[in-house]
Amino acid sequence: MPINRAADKNLRLIRYILPLTGLYLFTLNIPHATTIQETSFFLALILTLYSILKEKNWPHAPLRLPFILWVCLGVLSLLFSADVYFSAEMIKKEILYYILAFWLCYTVTRNQKNFLFLSGALLASAVVIIAASGYYYLIVGMDEVTIGHVGILYGQRAYYTNFILSGALLCLALVPLKNIHTSIRLFCLALLPICMLALYFAKLRAGYLSLLLIVCAIIGTVVVRMTSYKAKIALVALICVILFVSVFFIVDINLNSEISLSALKRYGTEERWAIWMHFINTILAHPMIGAGFGIKDFVLTEFGGRELYPHNLFLSYGVMLGVPGMGVLALLFGSIARLLLKGLSVLKHDPNGLSSVPFAGLLLLGTFFVLNLTSDVMVEHSGELFWSLMGIFIGYCARAERKLSETPE
Repeated sequence: MPINRAADKNLRLIRYILPLTGLYLFTLNIPHATTIQETSFFLALILTLYSILKEKNWPHAPLRLPFILWVCLGVLSLLFSADVYFSAEMIKKEILYYILAFWLCYTVTRNQKNFLFLSGALLASAVVIIAASGYYYLIVGMDEVTIGHVGILYGQRAYYTNFILSGALLCLALVPLKNIHTSIRLFCLALLPICMLALYFAKLRAGYLSLLLIVCAIIGTVVVRMTSYKAKIALVALICVILFVSVFFIVDINLNSEISLSALKRYGTEERWAIWMHFINTILAHPMIGAGFGIKDFVLTEFGGRELYPHNLFLSYGVMLGVPGMGVLALLFGSIARLLLKGLSVLKHDPNGLSSVPFAGLLLLGTFFVLNLTSDVMVEHSGELFWSLMGIFIGYCARAERKLSETPE
């Protein structure tokens, strides 16, 4: 991850840029705050760009090739788009904004202080959203579907689940850091179980599966680092128990009733499988040309004339951009994984526990991937959240790697 030496230093206007970026991240998750969100975002971008040009310390941000291919393919889709103006608007919102969000957070996150500040802004937003959802769910009496549909909180359950998982993984990244204040560590430890409880009440199967991925990854990491053979056996047994119990939540079976084969088979014949097969056939019919970026909702006569989308991010990109779009999406995710794995490899022996940052980043990437298998979470504010967090994680890892490499042994 090549970093210019000058780009490791704080920006000249960081005292303005950091609060603006924090305000953007905080309001990104708050409904009906679009004006504040966009104003703080673009002000932070303008001040960051001004500082970089003034000081001539342009950072060598990663993912340049995937980003270029992403933009080019989106623009190319305008040639065959069914609605050129709509596709152009979606390219702006769901490609350019994502890249700018990543670049801003990557550029600003130059040391641990900045990392903690931006993380704190997102966690403060998580506290507000969880408290509000608890109020509407437990006191007002709304169920999880109603809360999502009326739009008084974060949006659909998949978006809410992505946000809660992101907050939990930020806590997971911060807790092992040795040179942070005890109050920050205690706050994160207290927020973690609250996030898990909020995730349960969202009642999304993909969310339970994502949580399962996190738990198994953590236990697996502990198993690898342990020296006691008996302890390893015990933890592997615990993973098996967790996998078994999770079936009841993911498959949505009552623990007090028998597990019938019909209940399990229900998920092999449910409507979503038929939707996936329909859109797979659509992609195969025109593999190199899609309907245009952003155009993925279609009225399907075989589903009662309802307007449906593929319910899978990769299929959505296939419908919009053809097979090349699916390839660019895979390249984006693969490039992020490569950067975080490199960070984990370099920082795994760091005495200050910095390896928790790329580890949490990899888990965030994994959970985001799982959520997008049954839905399309990389849209609007949910997509901006993901790319902002990737900028924070990768930016901090890049600077930490360089600092560690320059430390005399």
